[in-house]
Amino acid sequence: MANLYLDNKGTVSMLKAMLTEIHTGIVCTTAHTEDFPDIESMKTKDVDQQGNIWYMFSSESPAYKNLQHNNNVTLIYTLPIKSQLVRIIGKGEISRSVSKIYQYWSNSDEKQFEQGRDDPRIRLLKINIESSQCLKFSSNSIISILKLLGRAIGGRDTDPDA
Repeated sequence: MANLYLDNKGTVSMLKAMLTEIHTGIVCTTAHTEDFPDIESMKTKDVDQQGNIWYMFSSESPAYKNLQHNNNVTLIYTLPIKSQLVRIIGKGEISRSVSKIYQYWSNSDEKQFEQGRDDPRIRLLKINIESSQCLKFSSNSIISILKLLGRAIGGRDTDPDA
């Protein structure tokens, strides 16, 4: 398992390239009264120059409600064709920046936000990465991927031999 630390532009570029290829991730947030995370799939909008990851989401989502009390976020990305799993741990920050909403808006967002870019439910989630792990596993079987995903979401070690 390799740790990716965002301490230089090369690492940010590598993360940006990886997430451009993967596109959709699973965002895990936890309410302050719960032991298990809520999970949602979200499409990565951007990895900015500082290495922050951006998503667009709804103020009606479980993630929004959880982030009001607990800003810890875990992101999970899988790329089964390359037998790769990426887990990113960070702090979530909610934004309602109109300029960023316009910057990140795409036609696919119309499905979730019927009122378009001006929908009052639109929020942006900026994730400040604290640590990340990239795991390449030898088997591309769906069972192996699901086991790794379960360990990653649960916050346990993602080493398949553990």
